[in-house]
Amino acid sequence: MKVFLYCGVMHFCITNGELNMNTNISAEIIKITPDHAGELLKNNTINRPIFQQNVRKYSELMTNGLWGLNGETLIISSGGKLLNGQHRLLAIINAGISIEMLVVFNVNEELFDTIDTGKIRSAANVLSIKGYSKKRASMLATAAKLNISMRNFGTIEGANNYPHLVTPHLVLNEVEGDKDYAESANFLLGYKDLPLPAPSFLFLVYRMFKVDREFSTDWLHGFITGEDLGKGDYRVWVRSRLWKNEISTAKLRTTTRLYITTKAWSYAREGLIVKEKTIMDSGPGVLKYLCMEGDRRALAGGVKNRTAISRTLIK
Repeated sequence: MKVFLYCGVMHFCITNGELNMNTNISAEIIKITPDHAGELLKNNTINRPIFQQNVRKYSELMTNGLWGLNGETLIISSGGKLLNGQHRLLAIINAGISIEMLVVFNVNEELFDTIDTGKIRSAANVLSIKGYSKKRASMLATAAKLNISMRNFGTIEGANNYPHLVTPHLVLNEVEGDKDYAESANFLLGYKDLPLPAPSFLFLVYRMFKVDREFSTDWLHGFITGEDLGKGDYRVWVRSRLWKNEISTAKLRTTTRLYITTKAWSYAREGLIVKEKTIMDSGPGVLKYLCMEGDRRALAGGVKNRTAISRTLIK
């Protein structure tokens, strides 16, 4: 491989490689304009179908200055066909801005099936790379995504509805920017058997600690272990329902399990006396008990489109 400078740009040339069938492969960093992107897409004849969600995600990252030159390439065949990069090119057109990209030329078209076959890196993967254990990374990634969703969409469903906005980069910043995530995870990992899935349970623990740590520490210990729970304790009702759910063929949604747990915690904290049916009839509205300063910021500000929401997310 030869490396040299051409017009101030680092340029690579790999020649006579066995896999590229004696063609010359070269790579160059080029600023791709919307017009350039349109021209390249005219030769996009052998790629997979367009996934519009990816186009929106990349476009919004570019618009908000979060797209960087990370080494991923646009790949052009020796015959001029686009082999890799269609979503990024469409995003450039949608964003209406020019983006620097590493472009590889003269790749053998017969090797197309070997390109871009890896698994997409998830938020949990990014946290694992940063040194978190696999289990802790999974827990923290889910909790952070649910918190980002609550703060910006006023619901825990936002992470599912707008997955292209709740990016691994945002999740990493969320986790590393608040030590309470680590402390909440340490608390939960101190128990072996949990009545809720650990990743989504961490979201509740984190929020409960933010609202009332002293009360929540004791309440959660009893809820998790079942120790010293008297008759009529709301935790007994919820634990019973959750354990029955484990052997039932009609499973409760994870969100429903979070809702009834939240309602039991809130009513106990406020000292309210209610019937079991009141606890079990719980929906998304109970999340108001877990609201913190800044929640629903995007919706309260009248945000009505994805680009505006994405700008709110990165502030």
